[in-house]
Amino acid sequence: MSAPRRGPKVEVGRSLQVRIAEQLAKLPRGSQAARVLEVVQTNPQFASYASARDMAQRAGVNASTVTRAARQMGFGGWPDLQLEVRSQYLSALSTPELLDRHSTEMTETPARAALHQDADHLSRMAHSLDPDEIKALAAAIMAAPRTLVAASGSFAAPAIVLSYVGTGMGFDLRLETQAGTERVTQLVGLPPGGCLVIFNFWRTPRELITMAQAASRRDLTVCLVTDRRTSRLAQVADVVVAIPSESTSIFPTLTPAVAVSQAVLAELAAGRPEQAARATSDIEALWGDMDLMAPSTVVPDPGQ
Repeated sequence: MSAPRRGPKVEVGRSLQVRIAEQLAKLPRGSQAARVLEVVQTNPQFASYASARDMAQRAGVNASTVTRAARQMGFGGWPDLQLEVRSQYLSALSTPELLDRHSTEMTETPARAALHQDADHLSRMAHSLDPDEIKALAAAIMAAPRTLVAASGSFAAPAIVLSYVGTGMGFDLRLETQAGTERVTQLVGLPPGGCLVIFNFWRTPRELITMAQAASRRDLTVCLVTDRRTSRLAQVADVVVAIPSESTSIFPTLTPAVAVSQAVLAELAAGRPEQAARATSDIEALWGDMDLMAPSTVVPDPGQ
């Protein structure tokens, strides 16, 4: 499989507010699409949580106009545009502000609210996430002689899932969660045709931007799993998978990102079934040779 071409479907790299202002300048003042975008521009907090019907009522248009306005911006529809609006709105809040917002919205126990939020994210992703983006990310890994998977802090969780299981299926994936010189060493070690996969949500460390830019200059394939299509990381990425990350607490949820890792692994297994079966079989044989795993059932003691 060849690596994907550069250039996601939606224009990336500039703030959404700038792009909305440019789009408004092209539209007749007072037009229905302009009224929708003006609501997004002037009240991002409302737009972050409003349904297409709520947006239509606020703008004085019908729901289909909300969908068309989102598509004119390069998004698949209102849910995709809303994801971008919400991600930018939340990233602009300080931690105390974010905690205060969630606490005032809480209508059930924290645990149940968190589970409901994640279930809603997964349900929406199952219907709205473009499967071609997942396939493109998997194709980039399959085409690369080696892939570096980078993340920071708690965002390392989905990166660990992808790199660990992918390596177990016979792909050369290297996990990089350290900062500074270690990342430089690992990036420079990628051979021609290599791939860099970055998991990043909420706020973006400068180091990851520099890393992605350096990988792009070296003609490596850059893949990004993120909650913002208009980030500086997305500007240099060949593949962008945008997913929700909002949680009911002060930290982003990683459930959608882990689900993306699982989906990519499913594509890898389907793309190279013989390789995956052979690699996993070899691993299980070595587990047995090294007696690493405890029995799954209790073995009765003959003396009892």
